[in-house]
Amino acid sequence: MTPELVAILDARIEQLPDEVLHALELLSFCEPLELDTLTRLVGEDAVEQAERRGLIRVAEEQLEVRFIHPLFGEILYGEYQDE
Repeated sequence: MTPELVAILDARIEQLPDEVLHALELLSFCEPLELDTLTRLVGEDAVEQAERRGLIRVAEEQLEVRFIHPLFGEILYGEYQDE
């Protein structure tokens, strides 16, 4: 990953509401997650906001949640390990 790409994704992540960020952090540890599980953990609104923002997608056929782009998960997981 280039530093420029990381900076762009970091800037996008920093603007997220806490509940959406929490949903993405959970997803970064164990993607894919079942939709019901993620919804129980963070709430339906957080999942819907993440999907509307183009950060995740819900695979209707399996009812699983995944990142739109795997780099989001890598950046979030990497930030968590740095703390």
